[in-house]
Amino acid sequence: MDIKKLLKAAPNSPKVNYALGLIKYHQGDNQAAVSALSVIPKSQYPLSQFYLASAHYQLNNLLHAETFASSFHALMPRHIAGRKLLAAINLINNQYFEAEELIRPVISVNNEDTAALNLLANALLKQGKTEEAMKLLERVAELNPDSSSSKIRLGVGLLAKGDNAASIAQIESALELSSSKNSQAYVMLVLNYLHQNEFDQAIKAAKDFRDKAPEFVAPYNLLGKVCLVIGKQNKALEAFSKALEIKPANPIAAGHLIDIAIKERDLIKARELCNNVLEVYENHLATMLTLASVDLLHGQETRVWGDSAYAGQTETITDYAPRAKDITNVKCRRNRKLTNEEHSWNRNKSRVRAKVEHQFDIIKRQFGFSKVRYRGLDMNAHRLFVACALSNLVMAKKSLLKQRRLELQASCA
Repeated sequence: MDIKKLLKAAPNSPKVNYALGLIKYHQGDNQAAVSALSVIPKSQYPLSQFYLASAHYQLNNLLHAETFASSFHALMPRHIAGRKLLAAINLINNQYFEAEELIRPVISVNNEDTAALNLLANALLKQGKTEEAMKLLERVAELNPDSSSSKIRLGVGLLAKGDNAASIAQIESALELSSSKNSQAYVMLVLNYLHQNEFDQAIKAAKDFRDKAPEFVAPYNLLGKVCLVIGKQNKALEAFSKALEIKPANPIAAGHLIDIAIKERDLIKARELCNNVLEVYENHLATMLTLASVDLLHGQETRVWGDSAYAGQTETITDYAPRAKDITNVKCRRNRKLTNEEHSWNRNKSRVRAKVEHQFDIIKRQFGFSKVRYRGLDMNAHRLFVACALSNLVMAKKSLLKQRRLELQASCA
């Protein structure tokens, strides 16, 4: 019987929806698979949790993917594919130890599972356990001697170990095997050459990638990056401009051109490039921050005060305002608490910033300008100007009242 007829006859049947979900999943229609599998009780069909996790993973919905993968692992902890899927999600979420704990039992059952070996090697590399990771990657290369991807991973491991020459040899071997546009291999090869200061080889590899894939953006971005590193800014401009011709508003190419424009003090061009990117990628955070920086600093500042969100922006501040001193709060990190001295510095810096930021507290809290209320820029601008004027009166209230009190005392005397 046709699945559509079954679904029409019994739209709420778990069995029918499960079958439909599997069909859509294997057809590559992950969104339809999610819709069908979401109505199925996991107690009756526990495998539905695995397919939901896999579909969400392929849709890049990592939060949902982790939820369903964890649910499936709790129901069927010995399921190998479920363990590998959850481990892959953990690696993306920087949960390296959890990924390691999931994969080790899989390899103890089958030490020739290359996917599991790669996952464990990646988890170990991220934890700094290079020696054990290298043994695993060498094992993968032995199992798949003709696989370019396994050689690339081994090259990455050798790079992490510090053996640059062996890393280059493995990546070059991978490129010979693939004889195609393997962007990851070319990126790793160029980075290796740059790390060893072999700039001619880096340029040659980047140009080879460009010649093999002239219709893609990545080769031109890579070539432009190499040219920037070795000081050939004009060549870098040509490469990034070509990338934008192929794919207008490409964030990587545009980002480099924006940085060059800022260093040349061409803020109009930098602002234009930022706006071009944001027209296509509305929520691109790096471009939004760059545009805010362009509009924030005019270049004549002598000091720049910022909270800890602006930590690590010294080079950017120098680009925008060369004479400015960076007086930004020290940032606390997960594994590094602030010292008493740093706490004291932050308090002193915050006292200075508070003189300016207190105005915004009054505008937003006392006069309610926390969001726009009217349609049109003019009406909202008028409201903002009035709120700013009233805020000035509030800030000057004490001094005005004191002055008036003195005047009254003088008149009564």
